[in-house]
Amino acid sequence: MDYWKEHFNENAAKFENSLFKQVDMTVNGKEADDIQLDLRVKCIMDNLSLKSSDILLDICCGNGLITSKLASHVSYIYAVDFSEGLINIASSINKKQNINYTTGNIVSVNYFQFKNVNKICMPSCFQYLSMDDAKVFMKNLSVLDDISIYISNIPDKEKIWDYYDTDEKKAFYFQREKEGKPHMGTWWNKKDIEKLVSDNGFRCKFLDIDEGLNTSYYRFDVLLNK
Repeated sequence: MDYWKEHFNENAAKFENSLFKQVDMTVNGKEADDIQLDLRVKCIMDNLSLKSSDILLDICCGNGLITSKLASHVSYIYAVDFSEGLINIASSINKKQNINYTTGNIVSVNYFQFKNVNKICMPSCFQYLSMDDAKVFMKNLSVLDDISIYISNIPDKEKIWDYYDTDEKKAFYFQREKEGKPHMGTWWNKKDIEKLVSDNGFRCKFLDIDEGLNTSYYRFDVLLNK
């Protein structure tokens, strides 16, 4: 987690003119477009069936790029991220009256502090957890009852070579792993996630990603309920 925290703090400072690049919402190093952003927001709204009365917890909110767009569709949002740099940007650029931005490590944060939350989104960040971190994270989340959790854009280990699909890309992947500087983070098997969440009392349903998203060919989503 320290590696990724440093990475996103550096992004916050380095890409001050690009909210997309700050949160790695890119394709081959170039900014994704607003269509991709709007699709991600729509997927969260649809898969969580968001209503105006909902109180949402946005885990790994980054600079609030997605959070701010969700704010008009729910009653209140608690938004947490481990990057002080990104949270500072969110609080200044993407602030809304019904959003409370907080800096915190999602693995160790006390989830009871987020009052009356009934829905949680975790967009494009499960990959930054190791298996050990994920076990602690899910155990801490399991204290919440009557909750729906939408975890999106999880890199699928079975499709890793669909992404690193040339010898050059494979060499890049292995070099970064060797250096201890992973390019993407953890690639997950669905069976591992299914066991992880069921061990903590959650039911899960795996979802295909909207084909309009540029990540659909190598990632998947999951919806948890408890």
